[in-house]
Amino acid sequence: MREVSLYWLDKINQYKPYLRAGYHNRFIRSINKNYENLTKYFDYDFLDTNTNVIENMIRQLNRKLKILPTL
Repeated sequence: MREVSLYWLDKINQYKPYLRAGYHNRFIRSINKNYENLTKYFDYDFLDTNTNVIENMIRQLNRKLKILPTL
């Protein structure tokens, strides 16, 4: 799973030059800054990863990623 998350982190960083809005840059900067904390659950298999909070975060990320232009 970590490889997949690193792939998407790289993909998001590739979009950075094309996104002009400040909130896009803040969003990408926040993901880069907090990547270790956001993916900490990969290190612990016993953690429950399907809580409402995590599902909500994933839904929000999917909405943001859907509006990004494709390369």
